[in-house]
Amino acid sequence: MIRSSFDIFQLNIPITRLSANVSVFPGITKNGRMLVNSDITLRNELFRDFFSDLSFYGSYDNQPAGGAAKDDYGVITSLGAGVLEPASMSPEAGGSSH
Repeated sequence: MIRSSFDIFQLNIPITRLSANVSVFPGITKNGRMLVNSDITLRNELFRDFFSDLSFYGSYDNQPAGGAAKDDYGVITSLGAGVLEPASMSPEAGGSSH
């Protein structure tokens, strides 16, 4: 399995976070099968501890089962509440802003 990811934080108000992930791994049910999953998410604080997300995702399977599509992709929007960055990254905890 190969996995790559990155996160970019802006800890000023409003807090913003951009995250991206890509995973490539072999299938275990068929020889030569390869699967790829990817996603990218932009999270923006609307006001204290409330945020919106905009996410794009995609997946690819070079040997899908039963005539299924080789790829799948989409967009997800959401609203939520909670802490936007790890506690160790917050200025109160002595972390630095990026």
